[in-house]
Amino acid sequence: VANFRDFAGPDPSAVYRCEGGHLKQGLLYRTGHWVTATPADLCLIRELDVRTYLDLRNGQEFESVDAECFDDFPPSPNGRHDASVPREPGERRRVGCPFSKGLGPRPLTGKEEVDPEDKKAVCELWFQKQLRSEAFHDVQVQLKTSMRAMLILNSDEVLKALETLTDERNYPAAFGCTSGKDRTGLLACLLHSVLGVKEEDIIADYMLTNEASYHINACNQIAVAMWFEELRICHPRKYNALVKRNRLPANAQQLLEGDMETPLWEDVNVVSDPEAIKRSMVHPDILEYIMREVLDKEFGGALGYLQWIGFGLEQRERLREILVESE
Repeated sequence: VANFRDFAGPDPSAVYRCEGGHLKQGLLYRTGHWVTATPADLCLIRELDVRTYLDLRNGQEFESVDAECFDDFPPSPNGRHDASVPREPGERRRVGCPFSKGLGPRPLTGKEEVDPEDKKAVCELWFQKQLRSEAFHDVQVQLKTSMRAMLILNSDEVLKALETLTDERNYPAAFGCTSGKDRTGLLACLLHSVLGVKEEDIIADYMLTNEASYHINACNQIAVAMWFEELRICHPRKYNALVKRNRLPANAQQLLEGDMETPLWEDVNVVSDPEAIKRSMVHPDILEYIMREVLDKEFGGALGYLQWIGFGLEQRERLREILVESE
C-alpha cells in the first residue's frame, strides 16, 4: 500500500495543531488504493483496527479490480459481494464515495444556455468546455479542472464521505483513492480546514505525497496488470478487444509473475519512466487554486462550501469532538 499515513500528521511528536488543540492520532488515515496490499500491509491495517475504508475511487476500469483486501472490507467494487446487504457502522466495510463519478465528455450542442444562478449547471458546462480546450493538455490544468468539478458536481459524494466521519462507530477509518493524492488530498483539505489546521500545514501535508511517488507508481502498475488478468479470466471478449487495440501494458504478465511478498519499491520488475513518476506527484499550486480560487472566492471559504453542500454546524462540531484533542 502506497502513501498511507496518519491524517493527524506524519510525525508522532509533532501532530498538526488546530483551533483549540491538536489532531488526535490513530483515528483517521489517508491512503492510496489497497488492491496491491501485501500480507504485511493487511496485517498492519488489522492491527490499526481500521473499521471503515472510505473508497473515493470510481469503481470503473482498473479501479474495479478485486483483491484480498475486500475480504476484510466488503463489498468489492467488482461486485462479488451482495452490496444490498448493508454492513453496519463499526463493522469492517468499504464505503464507496466516488468523487469523480460521471466526470467525462458528453456531446455539446452549438449553443447551450444554462441558468447563471444554477451553480452546478454552470460548472458542468464549464467542465465540458475545459475538456475541449487547448490548455487541458497540461496535467495541472486537468487536475485543477477535475478537482473543482468534484467539489461542485459531485458534492453529494463529498457530503457522504464527511457524514460517514461524523459517526464515532466508524473509527478508526481510512480514506483514499488510487494514488492517495488528488481525490484524497481534496477530502483531507476540507477536513483539515474545518478543524482549523493552518493553511501551511494543509499544503505541507498534501506535498508529502511526493515522497511516495515511486511507490505509488509501482502499486498502480501492479493494479492495472491485475485488472487485465481479471478481464482475461472473467471477461475474455473485452480483454481480447483491449489487446487488439494495444491497451495491454507490455510488462503486465511480468509484473504479475513477480514475488508479491516483496515490497513493490524493492521489486526490480517494477520500473517507471520519468513521465510516469511526474504523474504520481502533486504540486502546491493545485491545492492553492482549490483553496483560494474555488473555496475562498466562490464560497467564502471551506466553511461556506460545507454549508452549501449541507454539512452544517452540528456536524462540524461532531467532527471536532472526534478528531481534536482540546488543550
